[in-house]
Amino acid sequence: MAIAPPAHLRLGALTSVHPAALVVVAGLALLALISANPLLTFASVLLPVVLAALLWRPGEPPALLYAMGYHWIQASILVFYADLGGLAMQDIGYGPMVEKATWLTLAGVLAVAVGLRAGAGARYAPVAHASVA
Repeated sequence: MAIAPPAHLRLGALTSVHPAALVVVAGLALLALISANPLLTFASVLLPVVLAALLWRPGEPPALLYAMGYHWIQASILVFYADLGGLAMQDIGYGPMVEKATWLTLAGVLAVAVGLRAGAGARYAPVAHASVA
């Protein structure tokens, strides 16, 4: 017998994403595979979709998603910079551990988002009830 996660931890936002947005993300993910840093670029492109699924609830302002977007940009901008130059992460001049640091930063952003989602709970704000119902 499988145990379902609590309702407030389910990723229901992915089912309400516009199909065109999913096509764009899939295209970017495919482009990531031919970049200089394929796995890191793929993770950097996929993370905003996961953040949206975790932190964006219909009828509520996406304040948590907006805040985590800043952290995502900070974590992934160096990856995109290296890809535009066609360089491996180690070759951009920030030391030999920059790739590992970027992986850890992306994982940290995801961990904070999961914590925010768990802490936000299942309840909608009273104002949001009318727009969701």
